Formats: sequence, C-alpha cells, structure tokens
Amino acid sequence: MSLRKVTGSLLTPILGMTPIVSFLVLSFFFSYPVSLLGAIATFLVFFLVDFWTLKYTSPYTTYLSIIAFSLSALFSVIPPFTILYEHYSTLFFEITVVFVFSVFMIFKNYFRGKILFKNEDLCNFHLIRFDADVYVVKIAVHLATTHLMIVMIYRLLPTFCHSESLDKFLHFILLYIFITLHFIYEFVHFYFLRKRYLLEEWWPVVDETGIVHGKIASSISRSLGNKYLHPVIRISLIHNGKIFLKEKAAWSAGNTTELDYPFETYLKYQESLEEGVMRVFEENGGTKDLPACYLLHYVFKDIKTNRLIYLYISNIQNISDLPANLNKGKWWTRKQIEENLGKGFFSSCFEKEFELLSNTILAADRIIQK
Repeated sequence: MSLRKVTGSLLTPILGMTPIVSFLVLSFFFSYPVSLLGAIATFLVFFLVDFWTLKYTSPYTTYLSIIAFSLSALFSVIPPFTILYEHYSTLFFEITVVFVFSVFMIFKNYFRGKILFKNEDLCNFHLIRFDADVYVVKIAVHLATTHLMIVMIYRLLPTFCHSESLDKFLHFILLYIFITLHFIYEFVHFYFLRKRYLLEEWWPVVDETGIVHGKIASSISRSLGNKYLHPVIRISLIHNGKIFLKEKAAWSAGNTTELDYPFETYLKYQESLEEGVMRVFEENGGTKDLPACYLLHYVFKDIKTNRLIYLYISNIQNISDLPANLNKGKWWTRKQIEENLGKGFFSSCFEKEFELLSNTILAADRIIQK
C-alpha cells in the first residue's frame, strides 16, 4: 500500500468532520441559523474541492456530519426545542453529534462486515480508512461527552457562581481548546506514524510452498511470535570439507549465543531470492561475486519463530575472498561438529541441516580430495 493511501486514510476522518468544526467556531460569533448556513457552505466548498483534487474525504465521518446537521436542523424548528435552541444551540448540536456518533460506534461491527463483503479488491485499503474513522469518532465522543459533563456540572452550581465570561469560556472556548488539542495530537501522531512507516521493514507472509499471501511489518510479526510464516535465506560457507561457523544471537534462547552460519536474513517484501542473497552478502561485508548455489527449502518452527528457510551453499575456493569481519568465527571439520551435536553449541537450524550437508556436499568434497 502506498504512503499516499496511508496518508489519506489517516487524514480523512478529521477532514470529514470539517463542517462540524466550522459550525462550532461560527456559533461563537453568529446566531444558530447563520452558523448553520455557514457550516453548510463550508462543507459544500470543501466537498467539491476534495472531490476534484484530494479525494481524501472520509465517507463515514462525512455521512455522520450530514446526519448530525439534519437532526439538529429538524429539532431547531420543533417546539419546545426552538426556545432552547435560541440560547443553547451549540450544546444541543453537541448532544446531537454525540448521539449520532455513539450510534455509529454501536453498529461499527455491522459496517465493518459490509466492507468485508462488498470490497474484495480494495478490502485492506477500505478497512484501514474505516478503522481510522472509528478511532477519530471514538475520540470525538469522549471529548464532547467530557465537555458536556463539565457544562452540566457548571449549570447545577448556584447562580452566584455564574458569570458571562465564565459562560463563554465553558460553553465555547473550552470546547475549542479540546478540539485544538485533539487536532494537534492527531497530526503529531500522524507525523510519527508516517516516520515509522517509512523506516519499517516489511516481510512477506507465505505458505509452505513459498507463495506470497500478504505482508506484515517486521516489528508486528516479531511481537506475534510464530503466527506467520516468513521466508529466510541461510547461506552455508564451505571450504575443503569444512563449514564456517560463528557466534550469533540465539533465535529463541534469550540473550545466549549459538554457533551458526554468518549469512542469514529475512527476505523482504517484493524482494527476489537472488536479490536477498546479494543483499545478505553486502550487509555482512561480502561481495555479489561470492558463489551461492540453492540447495533446498524447508519449514522451521519453534516457540518464537516460524520460517520458510531457503538454504544456499557457498563453496569457497580461496579464503582470501571472504569478508574481513568473519575473523571472529572459525572453520569446523565434520568430525568436530559431530562430536558437539546436541550439546547446545549449534543452532537448531544448523543441526537440522548438518545431516544433509554431511551426506551430500561434505561427502562430495571428501571424494574429490581423495
């Protein structure tokens, strides 16, 4: 999914509520009918501009705004609400917004199911936008409810506690402060979310045959343990019948270390196996010219990880071709490895692969040397 779509999905709920914010601001300076007409005009201008240019208007928050204005306009002409609207139009409009938004929250699972049923091709995109709508609507309900409770408590106080300046502050300015803080929070939240999105590494979600069925952020997948299967490239360095091993952080043993291949990496989303092999060589100080021959792939799963491992063999003829940062490891003979199997020295993956290497590549090297 492109960054532009993510940007739209995050901003659309706030933009869809533009007419509501416009009305609340206008009501501080003008009467209810003038504020209502001004908000409708603002909405029409914004909708036309958005329709022809941005196309970021969120359908759900836009529909909720229209419903809230319609109900507010209806109640404003029905006695005895007409009298109340003359003095407390903003509060009644706020109550209407809370009511409409709360009903939406009650039926959010129903609307979510409609998206899943109707939008097969763009399902993920529509769900992201819908979840953003739900998030912003939920925050708006909490802010408006808090403001209404403060005003209600204030109205219950004795009359000597009231004043015109305090009335304006609690009825209008406090609400504007809430709205402003909410907008600031959303844009700051979006800024850091965008920054995280750009720096995030994405892994493909595959089945046991290697077919890609989606993607997930690496940070999220790690937190979920072995829930999703991801492709991993492992490259075994072999020279004259010996295997090069070095200490690496154990996958599922806390802060302990195990002996394993120096070259290993998760395949990134939309990255080919060949590109992954070249990348893992370069990231570890090697070059693209190092030989790498595909041997097999298999599924490895334990408590903390679930990997579709692609095993490659790099048969090194000249040790001087190896990266300088491999000096912390050493070359192990077949006999040395066999004597230490099952003692916790080697990674589980390596011990599983060693039997195959011993009966194929290492056996062939012994024959050649003879």
